[in-house]
Amino acid sequence: METKTSIRKRILSLRNAMPIEECNKKSLEILNNILSLSQIQTAKFILCYASYKSEVMTGKLIEELLKKEKQIYLPKVSGEEMDFYHIASLEDLTEGYKGIPEPSTNCSDIFTKNVWEENKDNVVMLLPGAAFSETGARIGYGKGYYDRYLMRIPCTERIALCYEMQIVEMIPADNFDIPVSAIVTEEKIRHIIKSNECRQ
Repeated sequence: METKTSIRKRILSLRNAMPIEECNKKSLEILNNILSLSQIQTAKFILCYASYKSEVMTGKLIEELLKKEKQIYLPKVSGEEMDFYHIASLEDLTEGYKGIPEPSTNCSDIFTKNVWEENKDNVVMLLPGAAFSETGARIGYGKGYYDRYLMRIPCTERIALCYEMQIVEMIPADNFDIPVSAIVTEEKIRHIIKSNECRQ
């Protein structure tokens, strides 16, 4: 079986080779698919990410969600841990870990476990990644930030945003890997597991 490292390298090479026009077009199609989800329409809190390089672009998505008066939180890395901070607009972002846009120091409202516990049915996490399988297995970028975060705050609606070319047949899973509950690409929406089947 192909290793996580080789899958990550292979898929990211393909993703990075996509022309910017293609990324824009597919990201817009993914945005439309995301906004059609009932989970997104009813959610109050959305933990998203600020896209970087060839990732599915989230700028327009975040703007649309803010217009819908969703509470948007984006990740910020500190050492080995990652937390999500509330933003009011994309202007709240600054260059952070490895050049990735993240909430500035002015953003102090953190998404805590207490907030999650009080709003479990109204929270959705939108995740990036290098590759995903049809069964919801995820390969990130090798640092394990999302897996560690989900061990602390086990958001049950975990929706991956990726291009169809990032879907692979099989991914070797470790015990600490937490699968996504849905995958949204430019072509389709895959509902993987029930939201209460979070593996911790």
